[in-house]
Amino acid sequence: MHYRYVFHSLAVATLLIAADSAYAASPVSQLREAQLPHVCKGGSRKGLPCTDDAGCPNSKCEISFLSGPDATFEAEVTLIVDDDVSEFDGTEEVSGVIAATVLLEIKDKGETHFLAQTYQNLKGHDFKALTDALRAGPFLADTGSPVSNRRAAEFRLNEALTDDPFPSILDDFLFEEGDSEMADAVRALFGVTGRPVVVDVPKDASFVERSDHVADGLASLVRLKVKVRFVAP
Repeated sequence: MHYRYVFHSLAVATLLIAADSAYAASPVSQLREAQLPHVCKGGSRKGLPCTDDAGCPNSKCEISFLSGPDATFEAEVTLIVDDDVSEFDGTEEVSGVIAATVLLEIKDKGETHFLAQTYQNLKGHDFKALTDALRAGPFLADTGSPVSNRRAAEFRLNEALTDDPFPSILDDFLFEEGDSEMADAVRALFGVTGRPVVVDVPKDASFVERSDHVADGLASLVRLKVKVRFVAP
């Protein structure tokens, strides 16, 4: 399969279930991008912090990416969601428990590295509260923000694989940093001190591999190529 990338910008519609109409004009990824460190590309304020182009006379305000041979890399991300986690022998007493696993596959210097994390909603101070939380499913990255407010679920994986209607899973990945443990593992792998951020995703959902198993009890998944760059700490 061949993949195409769009650098820094993606024509993706905003999340349909956004809670605030103030965000209706732009993808949620743009809100994440705005939180990254920015500097003036040139001019009299070259290299100085900025928040928009107005702060950079005769220049542009751009994300402060780190430079160097290991400051940019490509990876393959597999997101697996299971709406009904089970014991191997099928004797589970609690049904409807949701789990999500993120697998990051990186090829570097002839070696393949696999970094994975599994997430569940573990809130609750008693058995009922905990099982209710496990069945509700976890939030991933900022999908739990007031803007998107979507928990991981198999139907949402497949629902998000269209560009219209939206939401689009591509926008969910753009400018994401991942959790702290995954970021630490990536930093250790490349020996770079910075924040690894997804800056490129496939051009549209047709370049995302998917496997829909909502109907048969198996986990559903999506897989896509991304480009990651380190930004200043």
